[in-house]
Amino acid sequence: MKAGQPITCLVNNASIFEQDRAINFASNDFDRNMAIHARAPAELAASMAKNLPDSLEGNIINLLDQKSFNPDSSFFSYSISKFALLGLTQTLAVSLAPRIRVNGIALGMTLPPPDMSQARFTELQRMTLLERGASPTDVAEAASYLTRANFVTGEVIAVDGGERLSRSKHL
Repeated sequence: MKAGQPITCLVNNASIFEQDRAINFASNDFDRNMAIHARAPAELAASMAKNLPDSLEGNIINLLDQKSFNPDSSFFSYSISKFALLGLTQTLAVSLAPRIRVNGIALGMTLPPPDMSQARFTELQRMTLLERGASPTDVAEAASYLTRANFVTGEVIAVDGGERLSRSKHL
């Protein structure tokens, strides 16, 4: 893509990942999660749609989290904001069709959070159904598929090794 050309593919992946709970979350942390995970992708999508010439089609990919399907009470604000991004993904798919396709990728254990040891992260990765975590390449391959899948919109691909289902396995 050359400078000055319209954006035809937008990948929203900015994120924060901090622990809080329903009983003690701070309003400013909740608002910050919503701003990063929901409002910014909505604003970027609107800008893309307004500036996309009629002769072009577009594609938006939102990076979600398996927590969108498997809520985590230890990450209250994060989980709620990722639910919002899931809803935004589906609503944008309806709103921007047929010119712009909107899909999501729900990540599982891909990269360790800054405050987690590699040993603990590896232990958690082994708890997925595939007993390993995704690599950044796995995520890139899902995104590449979505850029080529011209008849897919409003969908979410879980790149989580079955993590969203793992809780059932370990009960």
